[in-house]
Amino acid sequence: MVSLNSISGTIPPEISSLSKLIQLNLSTNQIFGKIPERIGLVSDLQVLVLSNNKLNGSIPKEIGYLASLTELDVHANSLGGPIPTSLGNLTNLAYLHLEINSLSGLIPLEMGNLSELVEHYLNNNTLNGPIPSSFEADALLQWKASLQNDPNKVLSSWTYKPNNNSFNSSTKTQPSTTTPCTTWFGISCDIAGNVIGINLTNCGLEGTLQNFSFSSFPNLAYFDLSLNSISGTLPPEISSLSKLIQLNLSTNQIFGKIPEQIGLLSDLQVLVLSNNKLNGSIPKEIGYLASLTELDVHANSLGGPIPTSLGNLTNLAYLHLEINSFSGFIPLEMGNLSELIELYLNNNTLKGPIPSSFGNFKKLKVLSIFQNQLSGAIPREIGNLISLKELRLHSSNLSGPIPESLYDLRNLSYIHLQRNQLSGPISEEIGKLKSLIGLEIYENKLNGSFPISIGNLTKLQILYIRDNYFSGSIPKSIENLRDLAVLRVARNNFTGYLPENICQGGKLQYFTANGNYDLIGPMPKSLRNCTSLVRVRLDGNQFTGNLSEAFGVYPDLDYINLSNNTFYGEISKDWGSW
Repeated sequence: MVSLNSISGTIPPEISSLSKLIQLNLSTNQIFGKIPERIGLVSDLQVLVLSNNKLNGSIPKEIGYLASLTELDVHANSLGGPIPTSLGNLTNLAYLHLEINSLSGLIPLEMGNLSELVEHYLNNNTLNGPIPSSFEADALLQWKASLQNDPNKVLSSWTYKPNNNSFNSSTKTQPSTTTPCTTWFGISCDIAGNVIGINLTNCGLEGTLQNFSFSSFPNLAYFDLSLNSISGTLPPEISSLSKLIQLNLSTNQIFGKIPEQIGLLSDLQVLVLSNNKLNGSIPKEIGYLASLTELDVHANSLGGPIPTSLGNLTNLAYLHLEINSFSGFIPLEMGNLSELIELYLNNNTLKGPIPSSFGNFKKLKVLSIFQNQLSGAIPREIGNLISLKELRLHSSNLSGPIPESLYDLRNLSYIHLQRNQLSGPISEEIGKLKSLIGLEIYENKLNGSFPISIGNLTKLQILYIRDNYFSGSIPKSIENLRDLAVLRVARNNFTGYLPENICQGGKLQYFTANGNYDLIGPMPKSLRNCTSLVRVRLDGNQFTGNLSEAFGVYPDLDYINLSNNTFYGEISKDWGSW
């Protein structure tokens, strides 16, 4: 071995006299000239490494006589001409590196005989024509053989079929012309016969990607192994899939780090790695994926800060980073992602304020940042999110008032601001949110009268405002909410009577008004007839009336608490089934 020196000159033909040579490594020198034909006489040779030199000419066909060869590496030279068909005779070859040369012409069909290949690199040449289908078939069969389990036998169609029309004169055999494009499950090809899609989602496969020959699929555009039991790490060689558009490895058992080489997949539009066991940080190189429209890594064990380079992904529409261990501040640069439709950052340990730059998200429909360790107020720029339908900022230590600008978001369907430190009143402007279905603001420090305009929100199904400091009467306008199923106003400072038609729509299931202390009077008649009720708490008030007259029959009721009031009379016999 004389690699990594400054050896120059040519390779003498007399090298063939080394009849017992097993390994020859002359890599990273300054050797020039042609590879001598007589190299084919070194019949015991197993490893031939001539990479990183100045060799020219063609690869001699006589190299096909080296039947014991397991590794051939001539990358980074100036070799040209066609790849000799005789390479197909090297059936023990596991590692083939011909990249970074000037090789031209078609890739020989005979290379499909190299069924032991683990790595083969042909990149950075001037080769043309299709990838031989047998070449890709061999790579798929090699990976199939490495899998531990195929419980549904979906890969049973992945088999060789001999070619009856061709004959290899060197080996006296008929090479396989198996094409995965016709009957192989989950494989799709382009018109030239190149594999462009592998879709094996939800097949119960067990195994790893370590024996998947990524370099065998230079035209692969769609790769989906989601919902399987693929384990092991994500190999950096995945960067060989230079035409990949969609990669979905979600819901597997892949662990380790996301390789930084992922940033080399410049055509990638969809990257989904969710529901695995990935750790480490998101590599900053992911910011090179300028075509990316969807990035989903939720439900892993990823940590560290969110890289600022994500701000370069200006085509991103869907970003899912939730249910990880990301920490630090939310990068201001994320405000550059003006095409975002969904942003999920919840269930992490992010800190600091919500960046005002989020006001650039004019197309955003879902903003989910709950269950973090944020601080500060909800920025007034949130009022710029004119497409927003769901706002989930609960359980994040936010403080200050709810900004008036929020009430301009006419498309809002759900507001989740519960379990923060928000204070101040709710504006009458809330009545403009006529698309609202759910309003959950419980466990804050909100105060003042609850706005009468709540009655304008006729689509509202959930009104959950318990554990605040609201005062005055419960607005009579609540009677307009005919779709209301959840009304929880417990532990506030409400006073006076309950609205008479509180169950106007007959859909109320959960009604809790306990712990207000100064709610008074008899039960509304509509409550007696509200047969939809499931859970009722009215304890800790000053309600009055005859129990048997105030309450009806509720077939779905599973809990009721009327204690610490001034009810009288007997419990109805119809309550026995409760």
